[in-house]
Amino acid sequence: LTAFEAASLWLVAQKKARPADVQAGATAYLKLTGDVVGGYVLLRGAVEATARLKTNDGDPAWLKAKVELWKLYAAHILSHAQALHTAITAGAASLETLSEGL
Repeated sequence: LTAFEAASLWLVAQKKARPADVQAGATAYLKLTGDVVGGYVLLRGAVEATARLKTNDGDPAWLKAKVELWKLYAAHILSHAQALHTAITAGAASLETLSEGL
């Protein structure tokens, strides 16, 4: 969430100053947004599953799998949030420089 919030604020700040920076970071921002939303949905499921495990409400194997899925997602998907933040806030300068050379 920290990387998502920081990237969002940076993009809003760039909207008037450097619109090209916003465009350059758009794809990475959409990926980060999807990752964060997906993580939120899985986290809610894991929290509910944990509560249900404590009260023996449901299939324990299925409920434990929901918790493990959240852990896997956090480790393998959400761990990339800072890298996506870096890509978003890199701006368009390198793209503009590359375009000049073509």
